[in-house]
Amino acid sequence: MSTTEALATQLAELRALDPDLPPSTPVTEPELAGLERALGAALPKAYRDFLLHVGTGPGPYYGLHRVADLHLNATDRDTAGTFPLTPADFEEHFLTARAKSIELDFDAPGCLEIGHQGCANSTVLILTGDLAGTVCDVWENEWSPARTPGVQPLGLTPTFDEWYGEWLTGRLAALQE
Repeated sequence: MSTTEALATQLAELRALDPDLPPSTPVTEPELAGLERALGAALPKAYRDFLLHVGTGPGPYYGLHRVADLHLNATDRDTAGTFPLTPADFEEHFLTARAKSIELDFDAPGCLEIGHQGCANSTVLILTGDLAGTVCDVWENEWSPARTPGVQPLGLTPTFDEWYGEWLTGRLAALQE
């Protein structure tokens, strides 16, 4: 079973326990191709597969943005540019200096907002550079490794699958108690 299939199975389990969960809307191949043209960059494989087979909708905080929202978010930044931070930057800031965040412009190149957390907080997927495929939390200009509600960071460079899977696992556990 692929990771995307495993996430889809967990999401189905969650939906059985929480009928108020918003519907998932799978994205078609032409829609994905159009989005990637607009971005000027390919979506990371795990996120692309997830959108194609599972879709937008349910997710941490306020859920995963619809394709129309992803297009809108792409107009605010240079999504095709190279994301300026590296794994070494994360290691230096979060392990060595024990900082809570890295200051970087919210509209940094090479990334895409995929979800909103409320107020000025967002979930951002890195599209390019050494951190491509990883997810960060951004509050205004403060970047940190992604976490799901009530969870400590998922390591220095959590992937989309790790981030979404941790959310599903946490929601399922909470509803099964």
